[in-house]
Amino acid sequence: MKRMRTRVQIVVIGLVLAVHALGDLAVLTTDLPVFGGWYLFLMAWPLSRGSLIALWAGFSPVRSYVRFPVAVVATAWAWYVAMKAFQVAAAHGAESASVATMFATQALIVLVATSAGRLLWRWRRLRQGSQSEDPLIPQYSLRFLLLWTTLLSIMLGAGRIVFVQLEWTSDVLQREYFYHNPMLAVHNAVFALLVFASLVGRTWMLRRILLAVVLIFAIGYFQMDVFSFAFRNPGAGASLATFLFLAGFQAAYLYATLLPLRLTGCFGGRKVCGHDQGE
Repeated sequence: MKRMRTRVQIVVIGLVLAVHALGDLAVLTTDLPVFGGWYLFLMAWPLSRGSLIALWAGFSPVRSYVRFPVAVVATAWAWYVAMKAFQVAAAHGAESASVATMFATQALIVLVATSAGRLLWRWRRLRQGSQSEDPLIPQYSLRFLLLWTTLLSIMLGAGRIVFVQLEWTSDVLQREYFYHNPMLAVHNAVFALLVFASLVGRTWMLRRILLAVVLIFAIGYFQMDVFSFAFRNPGAGASLATFLFLAGFQAAYLYATLLPLRLTGCFGGRKVCGHDQGE
């Protein structure tokens, strides 16, 4: 029975990855009008992907020195898809840097929140005496530290090269619209966290999903007011319908991806997720 369940999980994960790959291929190869009716879809697709990657990085049982570099590369790929879809080249340094900041902000918020949630969950289980085989903070080996420092050096060096090639300079910080995208990233991160929280646990899942959807649309409804209050120029022709679409699409995308995984037992059951062993 356990082996059959594992096979079902593998099939579901494979199908989810295949659908995502086909979606990326469609976005990259189809000649869609950037500022036409497809504009919102082109924005929402990679943004939703960024949240999903951060959720995986925060709760996956894969070793941290594997999942975090994979998450960085996957997030960079989502950013690349967005840039290709919007036809933004390296010469547009300010635009590409602004979108990259949005992806980074969104991913970090989701990652920190989910990691803190996992730590709190483990702390509560330790206090209840239901998880005694491992300490709250695992012991890390010398090999683990060497791997992490090496990977961090590689990522920092690669990041510096990318910054130079894409002409990302401090000048972009002087532009007001540079701060619009991180504000949008905060809302997107909240959407992802609400979706994930509604799926973790074994009771009242349908009611939690309905509550999460209501909250997501409520946040989308008030986003225009938040932007108008925070900025003199709230944004490039964005309307209430724009914010509601972005909120609704991200909720639909995340549920379409996470709900099959949840129903097949990939997460959210008695043991929410694994954890590092310090190796």
